[in-house]
Amino acid sequence: AHIIAGDDVSLLSKVSFDAEAETTGIGGGIIGVGVSLAYAKSGKSGESHVQTYIGDADILAGHDVEVVSDAYHDAWAKSLGVSGGIVSGSGNVSEATIEPTVNAWIQAGATVTAGNDVTVTAGTVVTAESETLGVDGGGLAVGVSQAESIVSPHVTAYAGGSGSTITADTLMVAASLSYPSGGYSAKSNATGSVGGLIGINATESTAKTTGTVTSYVADNTTLSIGESIAIQATGDSKQKADGDSYFGGLVAAGGNVVDAVSDVTTNAYLGNGVTVSAGDVIGGLTDGRVYYVVVDRTRHFSPVNDISGDQIDLGPGHGLVTGDLVIYRTSKDNNPVGGLIKDQTYSVVVDGSKISLVDTDTNSPVTGLDGSVATGTDHRFDIVNPRLIKLASSFSNATADTPQTLDLSDPSIFGSDHRLEPYQSSLGQA
Repeated sequence: AHIIAGDDVSLLSKVSFDAEAETTGIGGGIIGVGVSLAYAKSGKSGESHVQTYIGDADILAGHDVEVVSDAYHDAWAKSLGVSGGIVSGSGNVSEATIEPTVNAWIQAGATVTAGNDVTVTAGTVVTAESETLGVDGGGLAVGVSQAESIVSPHVTAYAGGSGSTITADTLMVAASLSYPSGGYSAKSNATGSVGGLIGINATESTAKTTGTVTSYVADNTTLSIGESIAIQATGDSKQKADGDSYFGGLVAAGGNVVDAVSDVTTNAYLGNGVTVSAGDVIGGLTDGRVYYVVVDRTRHFSPVNDISGDQIDLGPGHGLVTGDLVIYRTSKDNNPVGGLIKDQTYSVVVDGSKISLVDTDTNSPVTGLDGSVATGTDHRFDIVNPRLIKLASSFSNATADTPQTLDLSDPSIFGSDHRLEPYQSSLGQA
């Protein structure tokens, strides 16, 4: 296919899936072997696909080329009210499952030319919730009150391949997994299991998010990009599992079993043999010169200007992701921010340039931040495991109390194949 457009070429797949299941009220007799089961599935593994792509085509657009797959998946399951008899063989089960595949891509062999931007994005917002209430066992109660929320999406965005050329001012290839604002990707709640003479397990509650988020430029693609190339993969998840109200019998072999698991794999990369020309500029560097690495571990903020509600604005490029650990620091003569403790370690939840904090001892959100009670100017977070670096031109600049680092925004180096290589000293130390 050959497509010429004076403005934009846009391909969009936008879908919303909503699955609900609810069961209520089963009563057993002398032998209560009945169960109350609720299963809700939104996006079945191997069958639910949201796909948007440009095939082996030649496309010329005056402005932008967009390839977008956007999906929302919601699964809700609730199971209520099972009463067993003298022998109660099973209980309540609710399962909410989300297992979609969301893809967006530009295929190998395609030639895409845009006057402005080329964007390839695949994303899904997911929320699975399960709730199980009210299991009564008999003389022998071996059933459980079980709630399970499982989210396992596979999200992929890629551009190019052998024989493919992409020409534009900017290229963005992004894949994302997220959850609704104020909600969870997976949430489960199991309550109210009453055992008899022998109780095996009272409640089992599992909230689990797995899956993959992958973004890449495929092998042997030719890129001619005047300004910037961004390859991003974002896997945000949040889980909550609750289990309570267990009353065992004379012999209680188990109790509440609660699991909240996050195990999302994210990958973003340029493939082998990718050719890049007219790339970003890098300022302040000289090819072949030795520079000294300064680990970028500190983020300063103003208590008065940067705190809003329970969020702290660290500005763009802070380099943090949800789950990172930071330590709140301030000078010994300063009063700390209200709601924070000096030298305390917190986990962060990232919202763009802003973060909120979670107490690592209680796993509870930090609320009631008050910048007005803080004194002094030296308020900062030290990142426990920093991933960004700065560069200094000398050892003394790198090791100064306030390191003197280079400004990399002044244009001086153009093109592709920019890299930093470890320097081997005469003492055999890198």
